[in-house]
Amino acid sequence: MESGKEVKKRVQAGRNGWRKVSGVLCDRKISARIKGKVHRTVVRPAMLYGLETVSLKKRQESELEVAELKMLRSVGGTRFINCNGGSIELSLFMETQLGSVIHTCFKESIIVPVPKKTHPASLNDFRTVALTSVVMKCLERLVRDFIISSLPNILDPLQFAYRPNRSTDDASSHLLHTSLTHLDTRKGNYVKMPFVNYSSVFNTIIPSTLITKLQHLGLSPSLCQWITNFLTSRPQAVRMGRHVSVSLILSTGAPRVVF
Repeated sequence: MESGKEVKKRVQAGRNGWRKVSGVLCDRKISARIKGKVHRTVVRPAMLYGLETVSLKKRQESELEVAELKMLRSVGGTRFINCNGGSIELSLFMETQLGSVIHTCFKESIIVPVPKKTHPASLNDFRTVALTSVVMKCLERLVRDFIISSLPNILDPLQFAYRPNRSTDDASSHLLHTSLTHLDTRKGNYVKMPFVNYSSVFNTIIPSTLITKLQHLGLSPSLCQWITNFLTSRPQAVRMGRHVSVSLILSTGAPRVVF
């Protein structure tokens, strides 16, 4: 539990952050590059302070809409290039962060089976991909970047999955190089490699277990609550061609999305 002094410190930090934002992002003389830096260093941390963060006034929201839309376009790529006739409101993002509650419509996903092979012969030859809200994908990226920057540097340096600028080719090259180097070091050396395949990794995530691990790593309670809300009570349906199944509510696993 936080003390009253710690809560006041968080509130003041949130207020100071929004003062800086309203003064920098709304200044036309400041370049988009500087505004982007301010957004990464001020806005995102302030968004994730929790329930105590002071909400933006309506005037500030309207002033920030243009800068916020530019940020969304940089995160979402070409999906936001043709946005016109009204910008994405900052209050939409603020509401999910301040209340640690995500609207059900943003958690809905349509599961589409994608063939792994040119001529699939069984269900195992398909990969399930979840089609989710584009707006939610942008918010997920913001939260993901914040989580990565907040967690201690404990990731295995030899982890190649879900790491930036790494791929399966890097893993194969490293494995081959390490093995050949060991074999060339001394005559008679040999290499043994156990390979383990985890099936249905995304579908079997238990939110409570995941949150417990994140809390041990030092993630804030408000952010852990946000992740719990994101992973539970998710409506999900399957689409095959023009046919869509009845929606089910899931509270286990995580959607396998494509950005």
